[in-house]
Amino acid sequence: MARDITERKGLEERLRESEKRFRMLVENMWDFILISDVDGFIRYVSPSIEWVLGYTPEEFSTFKPSNVVHPDDIEYVMSQIGKAAEESGVRVSGEGRYRHKDGSWRWIETVANSLLGDPDVVTLIISGRDTTERKLAEEEIRRLNETLETRVEERTAQLEGMVAKLEAQEQMLRESEEQFRTAFEQAAVGMAHISLDGRYLRVNEKFCEITGYAREDLFGLTFKDITHPGDLDNDLDHFNRMLSGEIDDYTTEKRYIRKDYSQVWARLSVSLVRDAAGDPGYFKSVAEDITARKQAELLLRSLTAREVEILRLLALGYTNRDISELMFSISTIKNHVQNIFSKLDATDRTQAAVRAVELGLVDPET
Repeated sequence: MARDITERKGLEERLRESEKRFRMLVENMWDFILISDVDGFIRYVSPSIEWVLGYTPEEFSTFKPSNVVHPDDIEYVMSQIGKAAEESGVRVSGEGRYRHKDGSWRWIETVANSLLGDPDVVTLIISGRDTTERKLAEEEIRRLNETLETRVEERTAQLEGMVAKLEAQEQMLRESEEQFRTAFEQAAVGMAHISLDGRYLRVNEKFCEITGYAREDLFGLTFKDITHPGDLDNDLDHFNRMLSGEIDDYTTEKRYIRKDYSQVWARLSVSLVRDAAGDPGYFKSVAEDITARKQAELLLRSLTAREVEILRLLALGYTNRDISELMFSISTIKNHVQNIFSKLDATDRTQAAVRAVELGLVDPET
């Protein structure tokens, strides 16, 4: 009997030590522990519930789940507890919002372990920990990711818009360049771009026609190479004045020496094109063939004032006799007419009338 009591006393002491260690462990851990029976009655709440949710174990023991679980989470939380209660030994985890004593909501992660199938225990053990900071961090990360995605989408849309705008601008530029190229090439006057040292950079077909040089030939020449020596000094003076900033453009009449060594007169308009920084870039030249006008002027100067008047009357349809009635004798008029034919290289009145129109002595509509 003495031996039996001793063993029982030893067993009770070890049990008390074990229970003491368990309580010290449970009561000092950050996670809280709930123990409920098969009817859902809370039989035990660890003191750490006060650290987590602000309630004393006694206060929390009186609560139903609906008193502390967020309305949006109550259905989920109860379903998880129900799963744990269905089968002994099954661990079911879940996460929901619980009301803190101060009125705020805390995210609590719970793990439920059912011992309801054990006839000696018949309990449901639930452990819980505060995951609010983690959830808030996750929410912040999610929000930042959404913000980042939104900004990336907005930036992508902006970039796509910029690309589309650049493509449209490039298309407009290509069309503008094509229009310029067409206008440049098909212009009725000669056009040329000249470098600051006088080399031809770009010429159109009309300029080649005026100067008598092929495009490839002109690219190997300077304007000085094909300018008449008598007009070169005037050209160089204007070029230097433009480069110094004294003038921006000028217009003059000059002679070109064609490839076949013949001369051609041109009315030349030259301007200086500057770059975005305002520095000289190249010269733009427009040349109009005025050889016929110049020849007409020379021819007109070869006629006397009296011959000019007689030529005008011939072009208007006057006969020699008509003219003699206005001026001199018929023989004198005939001599003047022959001199006019000779100077104009005309063989009859018709050719002379055409030359009169070319010289601007009469209106071609007359």
